[in-house]
Amino acid sequence: MPEFKELDYPAYDSQLKVLDDLRERGKIDEIPENMTQRAASKMINDALADEPIAPQQLAIIEKKIADNLLSPLTSEEKTRLTQGDFSRLLKESLRRSRKTSSLRPTPVISKKPSRGMDL
Repeated sequence: MPEFKELDYPAYDSQLKVLDDLRERGKIDEIPENMTQRAASKMINDALADEPIAPQQLAIIEKKIADNLLSPLTSEEKTRLTQGDFSRLLKESLRRSRKTSSLRPTPVISKKPSRGMDL
């Protein structure tokens, strides 16, 4: 019997609509039947990887740079950022965030003394 590490559910209607739009725009050739959420997400990301980022995405990147979760970028580098770069930078900032949080000491939460009502 095959091992299943993670479940993958059918693609959301919203993903299928985006895929249909991408097909109409010539970004993808066809939409496979029985599309899963992960496969749809990957297809969308791959099709849009070379598209420029939106101003809101640039603001997210700049915030992560200010929070020292990403290395600084020049103005020229910022203007050339693509959707693929955005995904890569978000993953990098998440790794740095996890690494930073694992280095912080865990706060000790003190328990108030009980009044004899513990069960």
